[in-house]
Amino acid sequence: MFVKVFYNEREKKAKIRVENPEELLVLKMFIRNGDFITADTVRSREIIRDGKKIKVGKDRIRVTIEVEKIEQKENALKLLGKIIESSKEASGYHSILVSPGSEIVVQKDWKRWEIEKLRKFSKPAEKALACIMDEREAWIYIIGDKIEERVRIYSPHTKFSDESLKGKFFSEIFAVIKEWDGKIVLAGPGFAKEEFKKFLEEKDVEKSRVFVDSVSHVGNAGLSELLKRKTLEKIAKESRISKEAEVVERFFEEIAKDGNVVYGESETLKALEIGAVETILVSTVLVEKYLHVLELAEKMHTKIFLISNSHPAGERFYHFCGIGAFLRFKI
Repeated sequence: MFVKVFYNEREKKAKIRVENPEELLVLKMFIRNGDFITADTVRSREIIRDGKKIKVGKDRIRVTIEVEKIEQKENALKLLGKIIESSKEASGYHSILVSPGSEIVVQKDWKRWEIEKLRKFSKPAEKALACIMDEREAWIYIIGDKIEERVRIYSPHTKFSDESLKGKFFSEIFAVIKEWDGKIVLAGPGFAKEEFKKFLEEKDVEKSRVFVDSVSHVGNAGLSELLKRKTLEKIAKESRISKEAEVVERFFEEIAKDGNVVYGESETLKALEIGAVETILVSTVLVEKYLHVLELAEKMHTKIFLISNSHPAGERFYHFCGIGAFLRFKI
């Protein structure tokens, strides 16, 4: 899953749970010096002996720090700051290590675009239809906030090489899923899932909606294996990347035909100041550099679209300019 976010607008606090390393990069965009971070952590217990501090153990505490330094570690963010509050008597400085599985509360003057970006990551993935199948049976589920078993279909044959019986089996499955317009995941042991994928293509089901994965069992055991493999999370990530790639492609198409776009800091800022910008595009790795531009866009209620450089299209955008905009009108 993505970052889980619960935002309290009145207190300007966001409770965030990190699930994977990619989300640390998103989080790093929003935490700055002066922000307040609250988390459960471990702190060394010290005593003074012969005028020297000696560590005598560790305590689990809940602490709030005011951030003064942010360090990117391997699969972690290290946040160092002065202790503001603590569940046990503690003072001085402390570092909070944020890694997958961590839950923190971030209190700051949140910008609209920051909250929108976090909420984008916290949205539950769109529902998907999962068909866990082999040559003899197919179990169909709808997976979203909860899992609903839709139907079980059993093949009328014992020999999968019988093309007429195979076609009947596939047709029965298709009759159940043909009205589904979302993502379809085909999984199971053997080759039936690949053959059924070809069957769907012959029925003009869009290739981009169908994903295939291998699991060792059919039924609920196969579904559990599919969920453990995080296939649905990978599909959701691919969808997000696909959207970003689509926006980047449109951006470069507009440049090629001298259309309604600008790029580079000065040209983007100039367009923004005269109210010509419809949507501003910024590479995620340059958010801090162009924070002043984003803050102006925030004041002018301009749409902000952040583009990750974790895929080829995003990397191309980053190296070409890193910042640009679609315009309302030509300038």
